[in-house]
Amino acid sequence: MGRMCIALPRTSFHERRGGNFQELSAITIGGFKTSSIGGTGGIITGESKRASRDVATPSVRSKALQGWASEQAQLLSLLSIDKALQVDLAQMVALFGGDTGNLAVARTSTGWKTYSELYEWSGKFSSVILVDSIWLRKRQGTELLSNVIEVESGIPGLTGSVVSGASRDTLEWLSDDENVVTGYPLREKSLQDLAIKAVASSWGVDTTSLMQKPEEGAQPTPRTKDVTVAYKNSEPIVEDAVMLNKPQQS
Repeated sequence: MGRMCIALPRTSFHERRGGNFQELSAITIGGFKTSSIGGTGGIITGESKRASRDVATPSVRSKALQGWASEQAQLLSLLSIDKALQVDLAQMVALFGGDTGNLAVARTSTGWKTYSELYEWSGKFSSVILVDSIWLRKRQGTELLSNVIEVESGIPGLTGSVVSGASRDTLEWLSDDENVVTGYPLREKSLQDLAIKAVASSWGVDTTSLMQKPEEGAQPTPRTKDVTVAYKNSEPIVEDAVMLNKPQQS
């Protein structure tokens, strides 16, 4: 089937301007490279998605990837890696369905947090705000509010054509459910999904109880609102952020 590892990103998520994940791998069909998998190194057999065979997805399925990704997290956590770079690595591990272990997944006012540390941290609050790191990465010297989690909300496109570089539907490939749409219901594919799970688990509630009630036939999504998430030079920074409120005990 192949051999593969999760590769270090070029720069941290605070510094990148796109194209952060290195493409050091090859998806092959009949011995020929057709596509690559961002954020990984190695070689793996694939399945053709076009008659031209210029794009392919790996033959391996999501369940087989989970144990491998968890093992990668354990190995990576043994290295001396900057916390900001760990977040990118954790993003790849989560995307493959693995346990991020001792890798940093988000940042709070008290520093970088692993999933287990985020779980412990969340228990101190009855309301938690999640802000996408994209809004803060270019603002040096910001001071997060005590109940704010800065976390990546998106997921990287993994497979692309060596000819056009076109991204593929990552979630469709990684999930056994062909009806999955952009991360909801929560499948822990993004670090934001993982952070919401940590908060819900800490509060002893189901993740869906923290979502806004969807319209009929729609997927549940987090509640969002323009709120103050941080301060810089005593000036408030207001961004559209996810609002999580602990349900009242009946």
